[in-house]
Amino acid sequence: MFITNHANKRLLQRTKITPLEFRKILEEKRFLPYHQTSTRTYGLVYDYNKDSHCVAVCSASNEVVVTILPTESKVEHGREVRYIRHKKKIHTFSPDQLQIAVMFERYGQETWG
Repeated sequence: MFITNHANKRLLQRTKITPLEFRKILEEKRFLPYHQTSTRTYGLVYDYNKDSHCVAVCSASNEVVVTILPTESKVEHGREVRYIRHKKKIHTFSPDQLQIAVMFERYGQETWG
């Protein structure tokens, strides 16, 4: 899987994952695919080093990673909620999605998928 220069820059700015570790995560499918459009695929990645999540945005046609989006968090009704802002839209992740992404990062999709 190819990662654009832009995505590598965002990876280094927004996570503590090295490009080599990130490529291994993608190759071993240790991420949670959660949304697809006609042009993009979105995958939730757990950053073990930072104990946080990020989103890899890939081209749907050739699986090139085009950017990395950071997740943000807020507290609603006494619990933490993680979300991303992308193109003026907000996508909120369920606790199950976040936990599955952690399990995928540690063990891969084949074990948990």
